[in-house]
Amino acid sequence: MDRLSPLFARFSLSANVFYSGALCGVVDFPNDRGIGMLHVLRRGQLRVIHANGERVEIVAPTLLFYRQSSVHRFEVDDPAGCDLVCAHIEFGAGMGLQILRGLPELLLVPMDDIAGVQPTLELLFAEAFTSRTGRSAAIDRLIEYFTILLLRHTVEASLVKAGVWRGWQMSVWPGR
Repeated sequence: MDRLSPLFARFSLSANVFYSGALCGVVDFPNDRGIGMLHVLRRGQLRVIHANGERVEIVAPTLLFYRQSSVHRFEVDDPAGCDLVCAHIEFGAGMGLQILRGLPELLLVPMDDIAGVQPTLELLFAEAFTSRTGRSAAIDRLIEYFTILLLRHTVEASLVKAGVWRGWQMSVWPGR
């Protein structure tokens, strides 16, 4: 049974890419919008520092998904930087907010762990590192697809508790 498609029929997923390119040095991300944030690291090494001082070293292509905007900092020591795409993710009201509450505050998933992500990664960065007509719309839609792949991974890897899925399903199919 497809557990995700009925959820997507009940809420609107939208992405807005706000950065794409080679990131160098230090960048702070404030908690300014209260919505989800997705970072896609394709190449390079990245140090993530959270507001509580926790540090995470990322040395391989990785997806970082914050279910709600959270204060964090990226530090890149390599002068060549790292290839990165960053986007705000909105799930809409109601059902979308329930989905967010069921996810961990931060999902940190190596690209190699997500089935079928490589072709989309190549398309995303091909669009992100050019300035062709329709670029913004294309990378926003590709980030939305990345978000679906990430949610699929959370289901298949049991990163979301069964009780949360039951609650989501009850909201989608009342009476079950």
